[in-house]
Amino acid sequence: LEVLALNNITEITKLNALKWQAYNLRNFAGKNPAPGKNNIIVTHGFNIKLSFGTAVDEGYCMVLKPEDSELSLADSIGSLAVANQVFEFDNDAFPVNAIARMTPESALLMQTCDEVRSDAIDNQDDLLASIDTDHDMKITKEEFTAADEKSSYSQDAFDFISSVFI
Repeated sequence: LEVLALNNITEITKLNALKWQAYNLRNFAGKNPAPGKNNIIVTHGFNIKLSFGTAVDEGYCMVLKPEDSELSLADSIGSLAVANQVFEFDNDAFPVNAIARMTPESALLMQTCDEVRSDAIDNQDDLLASIDTDHDMKITKEEFTAADEKSSYSQDAFDFISSVFI
């Protein structure tokens, strides 16, 4: 109930605290992270249920992606009353899509980027790892064309592949 006092909400009830928390969680989750970063929220399952309508068990992980092609929450919802205060959604907060729900057990089975890179480097038969000479898990045009120096079409092939996949 501290959240109510912090926001000068005079009607101190559990329902008002849950509403304010859910609106804040939805607002934060709807914001795009800085380039190369992620927004991380650690909370209880009931907050997830109240904020997004999806129940999760203890220890689960939800991966949410802001859908910035939709109207912002400020434009689509605007504001919501909580007792004597009004919660205003931000212009840079958007609806979210749940793109993954992961059990605690499945998190342990995931390979990290470093593990994938190490496995590729250690595997002498891995064609892509042999082309990726600096082992940064990105094949540049120079690495691609150097791998097939005899072909006069490797630059055109790289340009075509890049236009389709990148």
